[in-house]
Amino acid sequence: IAQVGDRLDSESESVRQSAVAALISMIDTHPVGDIAVCVGRRLGHEHPDVRASALSAMDHDEFKHQDGAVEALLRLLEAETELGDPQTVTNILTALGCVSRVGDKKVLSAVTGYLQGQDYRVTRACLQVAEKLGRF
Repeated sequence: IAQVGDRLDSESESVRQSAVAALISMIDTHPVGDIAVCVGRRLGHEHPDVRASALSAMDHDEFKHQDGAVEALLRLLEAETELGDPQTVTNILTALGCVSRVGDKKVLSAVTGYLQGQDYRVTRACLQVAEKLGRF
């Protein structure tokens, strides 16, 4: 997983796309949480194209409603909040909105905890996730 995930860091769009496809194909044979962590770590990458590829991967149907992916992203969200990068937090929240089920109480609880005192981008992402999951 890590070797394929490293290809997500490539400057080449075609290499990143093939890495996303390879990681998605691994979901049937590897723990989805491990793959979600591998992809999720790229949500805070310094290059916007890498972040976009990671977000695109998390929006893939194979990740939808996978508890392992949700748990992995919640752990990444908690860790990233301590570092305080609003763009990465926003990307993780957006990814959570992609993989979570409507009404997922763990995700809604985590999201509502970020509504106060945050960067406007984080607040907007929280509201979008909450709306998508049926909170508002």
